[in-house]
Amino acid sequence: MALSLRENVIFNGVDLIGHIPGAHVTDIEVGNIEIEHVTSARVLRAGSLFARKRDGARTITISVELPLDERDGCMRNYNLLRNWAESEQPQPMFLPDYDGHINCVLQSISALNIKTWYEPVVLVFAAYDPYFYGIARTASIGDTFTIAGDVDVPFQIRCTLNSAVDSPSWTVDGKTTIALTGSIGVGLLVVDTERGLVTLNGDSINSQISLATRFNDIAPGTHEIEGTAGTVSWIERWK
Repeated sequence: MALSLRENVIFNGVDLIGHIPGAHVTDIEVGNIEIEHVTSARVLRAGSLFARKRDGARTITISVELPLDERDGCMRNYNLLRNWAESEQPQPMFLPDYDGHINCVLQSISALNIKTWYEPVVLVFAAYDPYFYGIARTASIGDTFTIAGDVDVPFQIRCTLNSAVDSPSWTVDGKTTIALTGSIGVGLLVVDTERGLVTLNGDSINSQISLATRFNDIAPGTHEIEGTAGTVSWIERWK
């Protein structure tokens, strides 16, 4: 990819250039998402297997030229670079020319060669969740809202109940139904489609989910959710 004039890379809340003054990002390569196939013995027709395609991991390769003013300081700068890149868990990375952030973890870093200390150091990050994420967005139940990005997204419905409600329910675009059975008490009601979880004041009430409920992701585009008053929130994603 062509490198933006905004050459900096931010990882785990720390910008690379600020962490190592004089360093330069010489190249960034965002790999394609791996395509994984899941098969099972479920027969679709005689002699066939059920197969489903899903998105796998992707790699991000960053080449960094460390300051060239002193050979004696190359190991110190190399250790600073390694310290910047290492994390126990995937952390958000912001890249030039890409909207949002991607969660990744360091996979490898090239060794420092004393004879060729002036050559760029290559870092490879793995993003097992391969999507770029935007900021959280919110709309009111009953209002039309638009989801950007190019990946289907899960969502949350949040309702503040000031009194008990009998069998609250919601419909997505007049088709998909989310419904609860029985009386729901006072407090914060949250429907989390990503986790398949419904809580009241933080406690699970999944036993009250109706059989007709479907926790489906919603595609980019314009949508409307109708039902018990509250808000719907989501985070847009890009491949």
